[in-house]
Amino acid sequence: MATRLPLLPLLWIAVAAVSAAALRWLGLDWPAALSRGMAAGFLVVLLMGVATLLIGRLYRATPVCKNGCCREKDFELVDFREPDPAGDVELHYRCACGVHWLHRGRIFYEVREDGRRVPYRKWVGLWWVAVPESKDG
Repeated sequence: MATRLPLLPLLWIAVAAVSAAALRWLGLDWPAALSRGMAAGFLVVLLMGVATLLIGRLYRATPVCKNGCCREKDFELVDFREPDPAGDVELHYRCACGVHWLHRGRIFYEVREDGRRVPYRKWVGLWWVAVPESKDG
């Protein structure tokens, strides 16, 4: 079985080669163009890695529970329902507090004892925002 290189070193080599060729075309000699191209490739890969880490840090699959003590690692996936005609998948969770949750589309619901679904948070942009409680909820 052939060994494959990870994506980031390949990306670094590609950006370095393109940068070196562009700098050589602009009139730099090969050693200067190659060293600057490698530095440019390193900076591009470094910035992409930092961006990936920030996006991973910002995105959370589940919001903090209503009691404020359960984070993403405290939620257990208990049921998965196939997509409905609208294409939404239903993910049923139970947090460490014992509260039953439903994630459907961009909305995270609390599922009450009587089976009612009460909207809790909505995914907007890069974070979960509170959904105002209705008067009858």
